[in-house]
Amino acid sequence: MGTRGSHERDILLPLGKVPVEEADEIASCLRYVAAVAPVLAFSMDPTRRGVLEIDATEPDVHVVVDVGTTVVVRGGPAPADAVRLSGRAVDLVDSLSIRAPLNQTMPAESRWMIEGLAAVFDAEVEPV
Repeated sequence: MGTRGSHERDILLPLGKVPVEEADEIASCLRYVAAVAPVLAFSMDPTRRGVLEIDATEPDVHVVVDVGTTVVVRGGPAPADAVRLSGRAVDLVDSLSIRAPLNQTMPAESRWMIEGLAAVFDAEVEPV
């Protein structure tokens, strides 16, 4: 589900077809989309700071996104005050890329870390 896979997903899902899910492509897409929203939000307000930690399954992927003077995507431990998301990797990719609602709670003051893409596309993100 790399760039090619992501575009295939955009085409196949509306047609009611199930795309092939490759673990390495899913992991790559999750890392990418985890960074896109904070980068876009950061570009709109560079004073924002935060850490987003994502623990995904199917495949197992651990991603930490540090938003400071830059946006860094890495593995390893996250600080105790990081905002945490977890769930099935494909579901998280769909939620973070605004294809599907995020079905978990996130503090309102931290939602900017996942809403940058929605802001650029002027899309609604359902509050949780």
